[in-house]
Formats: sequence, C-alpha cells, structure tokens
Amino acid sequence: MKRTLNNILWVALMAHGIFAHASADYPNKPITLIVPFSTGSGSDTTARLLSESLSKQLGVPVVVENKPGANGSIGSQFVAKAKPDGYTFLLGSATTNAVNLSLYPKTLGYNEASFVMVSTLGRGIIGLFFPAQSQWKNLAQYLEAAKTGAVQNPTCGSGNSVTLIACEMFKKTAGIDAVTVPYKSNGQALNDVAGGQLGFAFSDMNAALPYKDGTRVHLAAVTANKRYETLAEVPTVAEQGVPGMLFSSWTGVFAPKDTPAHIVKRVNAAVNNWLDSPSAVEQFKKTGTISEKTSVAESAAFYRAEAGRWKEYIEQANVKIN
Repeated sequence: MKRTLNNILWVALMAHGIFAHASADYPNKPITLIVPFSTGSGSDTTARLLSESLSKQLGVPVVVENKPGANGSIGSQFVAKAKPDGYTFLLGSATTNAVNLSLYPKTLGYNEASFVMVSTLGRGIIGLFFPAQSQWKNLAQYLEAAKTGAVQNPTCGSGNSVTLIACEMFKKTAGIDAVTVPYKSNGQALNDVAGGQLGFAFSDMNAALPYKDGTRVHLAAVTANKRYETLAEVPTVAEQGVPGMLFSSWTGVFAPKDTPAHIVKRVNAAVNNWLDSPSAVEQFKKTGTISEKTSVAESAAFYRAEAGRWKEYIEQANVKIN
C-alpha cells in the first residue's frame, strides 16, 4: 500500500514538473489564428494586423488561416474540435459565437461551452440604411407610411445572422409587414439599397464604408440605446419609435475549451497590448469600430451575456431555421 502511494505521488510530481516546464516553454511553435470568413473580409483584415503584433509579443509566428463557409460555422467548428494546447485560436464574432448558437442549434457542431473567450476586440455599429433618393426623410416617416399601406412591397435586406435577426426584430417591434431578403454579405444588400431594388437594410458600418459620402445610401438610424459620439447627428431606432433594438457586431479571440488558464491569460494580455497600438487604433477608426479591452474574467462574462441576449432576440423574433 505504501509503495502504491509513493508511486502515485511520484507520478503526480512528474506530471507537475512536465506541466510547469510546458508553462514556461509556451509558446515554442507557430500558432494558428482561424478566421471563419473569406480573405479580405473585415475579420480577416483585423486578424492579420493582430497576428503581426502577437507574433512579435509571443516570439513565434502567428499564422492566419481562412476557413470560410456556412455563415462562419466551418472555421468555428474546426477550432472547437482543435487540441486545447494554446496553438489554435478563433477570430470569433457576434455571428459565430452568439447568433449562430441559437439560430442553428441542431447542425452547428459546437455550442457556447465549446470555447473559452480569451479577449474582446471591438464592437461595431449597426445602422439602418435607406436609398439616398428615398422620399422618406427619416425612419419615423417611413414607419407611418408603411403602417398606412403607402409603402409598396416593403423589404429589409440582411447580409449575415446579426442583420437577419435585426430585420426580423424590427418588423415585429415596429409592427410592419415586410419581406426579409437574405444576401451573402451586408455589402451586397447595401448595393441593392443604393440601386433602389431594396427598401432598406441593416448593416455594420464597415460594409457601408464605400457609401460613406451619402450619395447612394442614407444612414437613417443606429441600433443602440443612445447616439454614438462619432455619429452624433444620427438618431437611434428607439428615438424614432422602435424600442429594444440594441444590436451591434463585435469580434473577439476564442480558444477551445480546456485551454490552460495561464495560456489564455498570456494571450489576453498580448491582445490588449495590441488594442493600444497605432495599428489597432487606425483600423478601428477606419471601420467605425469601438475598441473594447477586457480581462479574461470580463471576457467570459461578456460571452455568456451575448449568447443569452441573442437567444432571447431569436426567440422574440420567432426565427426558426433548424
């Protein structure tokens, strides 16, 4: 019995020694940062700037690998099933790590518990856009006309899961009957708004950058609880008669569940260092993104809250896909 206890103690000590060595040795090989969207997307651009900084801070190459498809679920599922050793991370988003959880619960291949959130990156503004030449000068006018039948064939364009739910919640809360038209991207939806083929669309500001001169589309409202400082002249949806529309896009870094806490903490610190850098400030200013630095604990709380909030939105909008 004594010999057995000694053997157990020896094994435990050996394991502790190996773990301690691994902790001190991390990282000792290239790290992969998976982007679940295509090359050239907003997430991809952010990931490549972040990877440059992480490579310098961690002392090993941080390689960006794109795995697009199925609304971001292919790349996300890949990371969810990856070995939790600190060498595979996900550039996740509101779409992949909040909306999709409740929108595709049966076929997604991962759930909230599949990841640990390492850090938030930034929050993007979601706006409601009309054609620039629209006869409706603001959202309140449009809603009044829609409710009296003066709007012919009202349509709402969406280019991802976030804006899809925004369309459905907007119709329900505003009390109007409109057809939601899905697109492969918010940019494509805005293109049809500009061309007059679509009544209006919800989109993140990054996708709207080509239209920022206001000659083709008009930003009529933002989905927030108060006006943004950078868009002080643009009223919220709530100010114009539709409360409860608190939608924003966001990005963050995720690791597979069971990734060691010391690794998560180290990468969190490196990500936060990048958020203070000129490259991050310039990128977020360009895309209208609001930088958000969080600790590991704050990131976990943010993740839980967002997953729960989007589940409520989907239930309220009665959106059922599978």
